[in-house]
Amino acid sequence: MINKRKILFGFLALNLLIFSNLFSTVAQETAEKPEQIAVNTIKETDKPAVVEDTTDSEIKTDSNPEPVKTAEPTKAVSIYKRVGVDPTQTNSLTLDEAIRLALTNNNDIEIARDDVKIAESSLRSLLGIYDGVFSVSPNIDFNRTTGQPSTKDIRVNSDFTKLIRPGGGNYRFFYNNIRTENAFAQAQASQGNISGGSSALFSTSVGFTYTQPLARNFKVDQNRRQIKIQRKRIAQSDADFRRRTIEIIAQVQRAYWDLVFALRDQQNRIANLNLSKENLRQVEARIEAGSAAPLARAEVATELANRESDVLVATQQVSIAENALKNLLLKDPTATEWSATYVPTDSPVFSLDPV
Repeated sequence: MINKRKILFGFLALNLLIFSNLFSTVAQETAEKPEQIAVNTIKETDKPAVVEDTTDSEIKTDSNPEPVKTAEPTKAVSIYKRVGVDPTQTNSLTLDEAIRLALTNNNDIEIARDDVKIAESSLRSLLGIYDGVFSVSPNIDFNRTTGQPSTKDIRVNSDFTKLIRPGGGNYRFFYNNIRTENAFAQAQASQGNISGGSSALFSTSVGFTYTQPLARNFKVDQNRRQIKIQRKRIAQSDADFRRRTIEIIAQVQRAYWDLVFALRDQQNRIANLNLSKENLRQVEARIEAGSAAPLARAEVATELANRESDVLVATQQVSIAENALKNLLLKDPTATEWSATYVPTDSPVFSLDPV
């Protein structure tokens, strides 16, 4: 009985030894196999991609002995480059300089300023009705009748007229001179006494008239009404000019700080992109060493593509903010400053003090 038990225990121990050796061999092969696959995959996939310059090159094959021209390779474009902007031409700009340029060159402010000037010119034209008017009317008549000597009449009439704003009155001063050789005109001028011979008759008249309305048009008339309306228009135009100037200054300040924010956001996006590139480099190094699976590269490459997209969006926002600021500062659409890069030098100041 004891011998049978010894034989049975020996048989079980032998079976356990065989199974343990078998399991250790399988586990060792399973552990070595993924490592070998990772190394092989790295060797095949981590080879640097070489793009040969095949522009206008010819390739010959056994099946096609004739040369075949290949397509021209696509050239890489920098994601930091902006269209229409020269990165070598930079203009430093402070907020005070931006406001000064806007007050000088902004087209909306220039239009509002011209509206005030037009309103003032209209007022001066309406006030011109009260300027004095001096007029002279010379007249020469030659008369010739058959059988009679020719006659010559000269008349020079002059007067000065002026409107008076208080009360709406006006006055007129006139001075008329007549020299006549006509017998009928002499009879009219001398009350029927005709002088003999061919002598001329001289006549002069001087006068002054004043007209004053007592009821209608005494306090206000059409001229004074138009002047009052035009003064109101000048005040309105001046208020519009001040309002538009304040709005432009506020827009310049907003556009300036938007550009500062856009540039800083672009710098942050570029920093994130550089971190993603460094992360990809480290992951590839771990994959090459066999401590990481090749699938990790795809995850980091996706993140890198997202960071590049963020940099493109940030660069576009910089262009939008810079063009908005240039639109407020530049008058001429063909100015060379449109292709320059504005570099804000002022930094935002934060204060915790209560307003």
